[in-house]
Amino acid sequence: MKPIVQSMLCLPLVFLATSGARPSEKAPALAAWYGLLPPCQKHLYPMYEQPVVDKKKGDGTTYSQSARFDALTNLPRSFRVTLARDADFKKRFGREAMKNAPVSTLEIGKRTAWIWTDNKKVVVPMADDKCVVLELDSYSVPVSLVEYAKLLDYDRIEKALTKPPRTDFAPTLQTFGVFKKGGSSLGLYEWAGPANAHEQVGKKEDERVRWTYSLKDGSRVVVTTLGTKIELMTHEAADGKVIELPN
Repeated sequence: MKPIVQSMLCLPLVFLATSGARPSEKAPALAAWYGLLPPCQKHLYPMYEQPVVDKKKGDGTTYSQSARFDALTNLPRSFRVTLARDADFKKRFGREAMKNAPVSTLEIGKRTAWIWTDNKKVVVPMADDKCVVLELDSYSVPVSLVEYAKLLDYDRIEKALTKPPRTDFAPTLQTFGVFKKGGSSLGLYEWAGPANAHEQVGKKEDERVRWTYSLKDGSRVVVTTLGTKIELMTHEAADGKVIELPN
């Protein structure tokens, strides 16, 4: 069997090809909302932390999820992005609250962003109760947080944050509804998690890979990728019936 070619290495294959956490370990966190954080510099993928949901009396529901980007280089380059909803944001990041803070303003995604003068923090408020916070890790060399902030789709993020994050990452049939035949496979790991099994198949076995995901109900979803594209998705029911997705 040939090794997977370089074009597939832009996927987080070390995760896709594993069978998940050991029984004694907690399963890794995945994206709480789909497709909101693109890779940094096209190859640094977010490493998600568990979402936090806190019901505050009188203030509705407060929730967030953070993700870290780490560059595997000799110089530590690391920053964190947090997507959050909190009724207190207007008090914390409103113009009155920030008038004496060491910040400047910059328009990002049609929003007024706060840029800390030491370039270690960027806050992009959306409405009164939603925001994106980017923070440089204390041990990191300088990283342009603003450049990454400009990659984000704030309309999409604001819409997504109207609903609480998912907290159960076990894949279901509905999990794969966001993927389309011919679409990119780059979001497979961060949304569906690690595959239970994989194999290289077909005439282009150096590029074509079949990923198998076992579901709670005893069925499974099989995703065939060619390079970084989804070539085929099927659902195999417990009784052996196979249908192509999306159907």
